[in-house]
Amino acid sequence: LEEYSKLLFHKWFIDFNFPTEDGKPYKDFGGEMVEVDGKMIPKGWRIGPIENYVSKTIAGDWGDDVPNDGLSEVLCIRGADLPNWKKGITNTTPIRYVNVNKRKEKLLRHGDIMIEISGGSPTQSTGRTIMIRNSSLENVQMPVYCSNFCKIIRPIDSKYGLFLGLYFEKMYNSGVFFHYESKTTGLKNLLLPRVLNGLNIYIPDDKIIDQFNQSVSIMQDKINQLGIENQLLEETRDLLIKKLIK
Repeated sequence: LEEYSKLLFHKWFIDFNFPTEDGKPYKDFGGEMVEVDGKMIPKGWRIGPIENYVSKTIAGDWGDDVPNDGLSEVLCIRGADLPNWKKGITNTTPIRYVNVNKRKEKLLRHGDIMIEISGGSPTQSTGRTIMIRNSSLENVQMPVYCSNFCKIIRPIDSKYGLFLGLYFEKMYNSGVFFHYESKTTGLKNLLLPRVLNGLNIYIPDDKIIDQFNQSVSIMQDKINQLGIENQLLEETRDLLIKKLIK
């Protein structure tokens, strides 16, 4: 499902073969292309920086490791948890304690993109991401933050979450973020402002975004559903093994 989502994204927004009104691939079946900034794109599309779709970025918060007065229990996603969250698996995420009332904007919400801004390695750049969906937040039934080594990218509208999230995944997998890193005390940091205002993307009209969401949101929510089912099966297996050993 994850790979098919990426394939569909590439087909629609890189190859420009989104479906026409009669269901045919736009570019392959003679859809009108126009030149913008030296590039050929579908008529009605634009080229512009990612920040056109972003309302704000929000720093993560690691919180405290023990409960205190005024602090609330939250799940705090670390960079190490990102691979599991992409598969809908959330039970490896640590519990932390933060003042949610004072920091409500830091709560992850549907449509957000969480991005790892510090870490990486010589062969792995920073910039790993996950797309936050209601289907994952409802599964954990607890407020969710991201750690201080990560940031929240909040779109101007939640409907752009999948589009932006898959754009970020494509850039990460293509090694683009290696060129947008600084290094301090041995730790690599993603220069997120430069990514947002310095990298241009192809911008379709909202009708195409809405059609894409109808197709891909089903897949993303299914991934989260299957992840929870896998967690429950693993917990049941572990419980049965303990009983058998006794």
